[in-house]
Order: sequence, then structure tokens, then C-alpha cells
Amino acid sequence: MTILGQGSHVVKGGYWDGKIVFSPVENAPYYELTDHSTTVTAIACDKKDMSLITGTKSGEVIVWRNAKADCTIEPGANQWIKLRQINDHSRQVTSIFISEDMCLFATASADGTLNIYNLWTAKLMRNFVQPHLLPIYSVILA
Repeated sequence: MTILGQGSHVVKGGYWDGKIVFSPVENAPYYELTDHSTTVTAIACDKKDMSLITGTKSGEVIVWRNAKADCTIEPGANQWIKLRQINDHSRQVTSIFISEDMCLFATASADGTLNIYNLWTAKLMRNFVQPHLLPIYSVILA
């Protein structure tokens, strides 16, 4: 779960069918993204609400871009465009971290890998493997 629109929306995953639900904090219509086929287990958004990154139980990662030029979040309107789907993990995505300062994002997985990508192109920059392939549960870029 994460917060968008300076507190105006809550973004939730965890549904068995892979959907992501955008729920306005105030009483307004919600909307869903249904591009994932398995449960969403990790969600991250940058501070400007420009990029949203989601990861699933099967290891799939999708990078989304806000279609609105001013990056505002409107109630009931699906404004997210799928930029890229990434299938570099073989097991559950456990953590996603976005570093706007470095223009990077990182994904960690239960398969013992940690991947670092360019935030704007979603291209893989670096891959790290835990020596014993133990799950990696959290990631922070500093």
C-alpha cells in the first residue's frame, strides 16, 4: 500500500487476481489497474506522483507513468500508462525503492536477487545476487 496525490489516494495491492485499486480518501469513485496476473506484493511511488512501480508474487514488475503533464491525481480517472513490464525475478518481489536523486529504482526478491534500474527508461543497470540465494526482503538506495 502507498499514498498518492499528496494524501488524496491510497493504492492497494494484495488481491488474488493481480489488480491494483486506487481509492480516494474522500468519497469519490475508485479505479483499478488489471495488468498483473498474480497478486501485487510491492508498490512504490515517487514523491511527485510521476512514476508508480508495482511487483508481484510471480516476480513480475511493471513501471507506470502518470499520463497527466502536471502529475495531479484525479478521483475515478485511470491516468496511468504502462511504460514497461519486467520479468527479471523468478520469485516474489518483496521490496521496491525509488531514488529520484539518483534517477534509479531497485527491486528485491525472494529469489535472492536485487536489481537496479534507470527510473526513466526502466533499463537494468546492475544485478546483485545473494551468495546463498536467500530471500532479500528490503532495499534502500542511498
